[in-house]
Amino acid sequence: MPGDQERYKQYISMGHTYAWDLDWEQAVEQYRLALEEFPESIQAISSLAAAYFELGQLDHALKSYRQVAEKKPDDPLVLEKIAQILELQGQRKAGAEVALLAAELHLKSQDMSKALENWTRTISLDPGNLRARSRLALTYERQKQLNQAVTHYLIVASLLQHGGNKERAIEVVQHALKLDPNNSEANQALGLLRANQSLPRPQDRPPRRDALPAGKKTRLPELETTEEQPENRYDPVEEAERRALSVLAELMFEQADASENGRAGRTIQTIAQGTGPLNRMQAERTRIMLHLSQAVDLQSRGHGRQAIEELERAVEAGLDQSAVFFDIGLLKYQNGNLEGALPHLVTAVKHPEFTLASRLLRGKIYQKLERHRESVVEYLEALRWADSSVVHSERSAALRQVYENIIASYPREGDPQAYQKLSKSIVDLVWRKDWRDKIRQARQQLAQQPPELPPLPLVELLTETENTLIVEMLGRIHQLAREGRYRMAMEEAFLAIDISPTYLPLHSFMGEILMQQDRIPEAISKFNTVARAYSARGEANRSVELFRRITRLAPLNLSARQRLIEQLTASGLTEETIQEYLDLGDVYYRLAELDKARDTYQRALNLAQQSEVSNDWTVEILHHLADIDIQRLDWPRALRIFEQIARIKPGDKKSAMGLVDLNLRLADDTAAMASMGNYIAFLNRDSRQHEALESLEELLNNNPDQLAIKRSLAEQYQLVGNREKAIEAWEEVGEAMAEARNIQGAIQAYEAILSLNPGNRSEYEQKLALYRDS
Repeated sequence: MPGDQERYKQYISMGHTYAWDLDWEQAVEQYRLALEEFPESIQAISSLAAAYFELGQLDHALKSYRQVAEKKPDDPLVLEKIAQILELQGQRKAGAEVALLAAELHLKSQDMSKALENWTRTISLDPGNLRARSRLALTYERQKQLNQAVTHYLIVASLLQHGGNKERAIEVVQHALKLDPNNSEANQALGLLRANQSLPRPQDRPPRRDALPAGKKTRLPELETTEEQPENRYDPVEEAERRALSVLAELMFEQADASENGRAGRTIQTIAQGTGPLNRMQAERTRIMLHLSQAVDLQSRGHGRQAIEELERAVEAGLDQSAVFFDIGLLKYQNGNLEGALPHLVTAVKHPEFTLASRLLRGKIYQKLERHRESVVEYLEALRWADSSVVHSERSAALRQVYENIIASYPREGDPQAYQKLSKSIVDLVWRKDWRDKIRQARQQLAQQPPELPPLPLVELLTETENTLIVEMLGRIHQLAREGRYRMAMEEAFLAIDISPTYLPLHSFMGEILMQQDRIPEAISKFNTVARAYSARGEANRSVELFRRITRLAPLNLSARQRLIEQLTASGLTEETIQEYLDLGDVYYRLAELDKARDTYQRALNLAQQSEVSNDWTVEILHHLADIDIQRLDWPRALRIFEQIARIKPGDKKSAMGLVDLNLRLADDTAAMASMGNYIAFLNRDSRQHEALESLEELLNNNPDQLAIKRSLAEQYQLVGNREKAIEAWEEVGEAMAEARNIQGAIQAYEAILSLNPGNRSEYEQKLALYRDS
């Protein structure tokens, strides 16, 4: 049974008073007494936890805070306190995990400062927590605090490397360099990764060079890589060629250093001993060094054919380096041995530093061999790599998956001219010195996808445009629109349409320009045309996006809503379809077309019942149907709907109250009180006594003459421990029963009052005796 509410309030108040006076022991005692009255009270448990914490009784405090967290799982402040206690107890890993949970909850509520605070606490407790480090790096990047972002990205790279994911570590460092190309620490980290040397772990991470005192600066290996050069100096193949030569030179220089200094490291010797990528059984260090040095010398003097021979001899001796295979493939391509270049480039393509260049070279080779489908697939793979390299790291994996699906389904039989056209578009965009800038510019012309969807692939733009000129034109159109020069933007758009009349994103953007000019009907017409075109192509997602745009602009556009429902149904998006049915029904409802509204809600109900969706959808739809039936005075039909809801969701207040109200209107008091009794009983069983009390008060307010409701209300007051209200209600019931000549009912009422031990007990005893004698 529930405790005494008044005593509970008194104990809580006294506990707060003692807490204010810093008398924590007395505060604990009062909060304990309050919990004896109401053991599930969150206020009492959290107050007790705070008092235990102040007393230094951390085990008790932790237990209480965990109870609060179970009841309020979305409260980050409780988790912060738990993390603090775990830290004090020396449970650093556990504290870090809880702080991380708190950070995610703050992020969910968009409190970025508190999220940062808890991520920082996480890494202070667990420096190697990859998720917290990644979140900090990303957040600082978005806030343009690039120094902090780079610092955390480098730690993320270290954690990835030590976790065995070197390639991902390199990607992270390269991303850091995009943020700050001149960052010496990032450049040095990239050098260490490429030299297969370990990055410092977070806990023993050395300070930045510029933070070290004079004479104490740590020297890290200087790198001779293209990343230290301006980004647009070389095209992808030139970049890869320079990188390959740099790797070969590093191997020779490391060997020379090892011979002079006797140090161990990633040298030809250690590779030959089996610790590197050489075949241990075939490795002959002296032969490898000889062939390698001769190859580099020959290549630098333009003797490509002889350089190939020396490199192949080094490979036969056991040298196994992606840079070597790329170099051989490139030299064979340059010397006209197209077929011979392909297998070497297949090996090189597996290494991220040579993936793009190898794909481009293989595409060019297949093109020269007139194997056009194989050529376009290689170019698509190259575009896949290049396109995903310029989007945010969190989105790149999803974008690569989109490309994978496109490439896997690319037609085996097709028009060679179409293949060549797409190949040329990709080459024009990617095989150039400023390819990164051009791809970024091109991506700006693509529609922005919602966060839950993957980014659109750049190939969508290229497959619908004659050449890369359209990309530059789209850039100008966007710029003119941003400057508010809408007329000129529209003129440029019409010129672009002459070049690429079927490029739908261009038509969609023209709709955006019309919107900016407040030409809403024309914009809607344009969006509608584009949406239908996407639908005809089978691109349901894009079609849905545009039809939704139309319905937001013109909520009463019933045609667009119907089309949207058709697209969602075809895509199998059941819940989205149901929601659109509800929205369409609401439109008809506002237009006072109740028959059409009911028919639309009924279709939504049929879909919900045929699908495996939550019962909440069914309940919501049934309420809409019942509301219409009540307005049309079809009370029996509405009554049946409320009964159906009560079976699906017994605790649904609206249907329960509706059942009572409709039964009373239909003069079926027995059924009304049975419905009320079932609902109140369910709430009490579900520990929702106060909700039951509010419902009874509302029912009595609407039906003040219903004695059965008055009696139920009196019983409920007694159940929740509100003695004064219970006595008052029972007295009203007793008097009403007496007036109705229901003597037995009056007797029961006064017996109930006496069971509550009223102050004027003798008065009620006299009344009870009077009724018993009558």
